[in-house]
Amino acid sequence: MRPDVARDRSGLRLAAVQFLQFTAIGGVGLFVDMGALWVALQVLLLDAYAGRVFSYLVAATFTWMCNRAITFKSASPGGLLGQWARYLMANAFGAVVNFAIYALVIRNFQQWFPSFEPSLIPYVGVALGSAAGLIVNFSASKRFVFR
Repeated sequence: MRPDVARDRSGLRLAAVQFLQFTAIGGVGLFVDMGALWVALQVLLLDAYAGRVFSYLVAATFTWMCNRAITFKSASPGGLLGQWARYLMANAFGAVVNFAIYALVIRNFQQWFPSFEPSLIPYVGVALGSAAGLIVNFSASKRFVFR
C-alpha cells in the first residue's frame, strides 16, 4: 500500500474514533445538561430560557474537560482558559442551533403533543437541541480547538 493511502486511512480511522468518543462524551454531557437544567429550574428558580443558558455552560464545560482529556488528548495542550474560550466560541454556531431547537420545543411541543407531561418538555428540548448541534460542534472542535 502506498504511504499516502495508508496515511489517509489512518487519518480517517482516527477521525472516526474521535467522533465516536466525542459522541459518547456528548451523551454523558446530555445528562449533565439535563441535571443542570433541573437545578436551574427547580433550585435556582430560573425561567426555561435562562435555565438553558446556565445548563448549556455547565454541560459545555464538562464536555470540554472530557474531550480535552480523552478525545483530543494528543492535541496541543495550550492554556486551559484560552482553550475553554476557544471551545465555547468554536461551538457557538452549534449552540445557536441547539438553543433554537430548544426554544422551538418549549414554544410548540405542547401543541404538537397535547397529552405529553409539560414538566418534561424542557428536557426533550435539551435532547433534540444537543443532537442537532453534534456534527457542527465536533467539526469545529477538531478544527479550531484541539489542533
